[in-house]
Amino acid sequence: MRRLLLIIAISPIVFLSLSCESVDFKDHRPTHDVELFEQLAQEVADTLAVPNAKTFRQDMRTLDIATQDLLRSQSLQALNTMRLAWKQAYFTWQAISLLHFGPAEQLMLSELIGKYPINPEGILPAANGRYKVAEEVGLMAVEYMIFAKDNDETLQLIRSSAAFRMALIDKVKAMEDIGVKYDQLWNDYKGQFTSNTGVEAGEAVPMLVSSAIKTIDLMNGKRLALPLGINNGDQVNFELIQGAYSGESLRALRLQWVFWKGLWDGSISVGEEQLHFKGLEALLEGKQELEELHEQVQLVDAVFDQVQLKDMEQAIRLYPNQMRALQRALADMEVLTRSLPKVIGVEISAVEAKN
Repeated sequence: MRRLLLIIAISPIVFLSLSCESVDFKDHRPTHDVELFEQLAQEVADTLAVPNAKTFRQDMRTLDIATQDLLRSQSLQALNTMRLAWKQAYFTWQAISLLHFGPAEQLMLSELIGKYPINPEGILPAANGRYKVAEEVGLMAVEYMIFAKDNDETLQLIRSSAAFRMALIDKVKAMEDIGVKYDQLWNDYKGQFTSNTGVEAGEAVPMLVSSAIKTIDLMNGKRLALPLGINNGDQVNFELIQGAYSGESLRALRLQWVFWKGLWDGSISVGEEQLHFKGLEALLEGKQELEELHEQVQLVDAVFDQVQLKDMEQAIRLYPNQMRALQRALADMEVLTRSLPKVIGVEISAVEAKN
C-alpha cells in the first residue's frame, strides 16, 4: 500500500478546561440525512482511518527493526537510521491521534503512544531495577532516549548500559505490538463504525465531530498555549513542547493541522495523488458556519506560513508574536468548532482533553 505522504510547510498548543454543550434530542429528535452520514463514515474509514492504521503498523515495525540494528551495530549510521524511523512514526501519529474513539480508546493510545510531557526519571530503572516514578513509555519516551543527548553520549549509553538497551527495545517493541493491534482492531471495527449512522453520542458522525473538537483543543492548548505560558503569566516553558528533542515539534503540529483540515474538507495527499472523500464540512452545506470555517482556516494557514521553521523552541525565540498569534487563531477555531454540533444537529458528550 502506498504510504501516506503529505507535503507540509515547516511550521507549529494549555490545557483548557473543556466542556462541550450537549444537544438533547430526547423530545424533539431531528431528522437527518442518513445516507450522507453513512457515506461520510464509510469514506473517512476507507480513506483516513484504515489506511493510516496500516501505515502506523508499518512505521512501528520499521522503528523496531531500526532499533534492533542500532543495538546490534552500535554505530552512528544506525542511530541516524533509527532517528529517521522515529520521525516517520511521529509524523504518522499526527494522523492517528486525530481519531480519539474506538480502537484508539480501547488501546489507550493517548497514554501508551502519545503521552507527554514525560519525566526523565521514568525513562530508565534505578540500580534496584525499579523506576523512581511511573515508567514512561511511548513515542516521547523513545524520543528522549535517542535525541536528548548528542551523538557520542547517546552511543556511549547504548554501548555501556544494558539497562538503557533493554529499556529502549522494550519501549519500541511495546509500540510495535500496539501498532499491530490498532491495525487489526480498525479492520474489525470498521463495519460497526460505518453502520452507526445516527445523531446520538457514540454514533460515527458525532464521534468524528467530537474528535475534531478534542484535537483542535489539544493543538491550541496543550501543544501550543501551555509551552507559551498563555495562562501562566506568559512564562515560556520549553520543556512542555511536544517533540522538543527531535526538533520536529512545529513541523508535527503543522502536519496535524493539515490532517485536521482534511477531516473537514475531505482532501488528503497520498504520494503525488490528491484523494477526495466526504468531509465533515458536507454537514454544513448551505449554512453560514461553513463560510466562517473556511475564513478561520485561511487565517490559521496564513499565521502558520509566517513561521517557516520546524522547531517550536526556535520559533518561539525568533517569532514570539507570530507564535502567540497562531495560538489565538487556533483558540478562535476551537470556539467555532465547539459551536458546530448544535448547528449540524448531532449530540456529543462532554469532551475532556487528554493526551
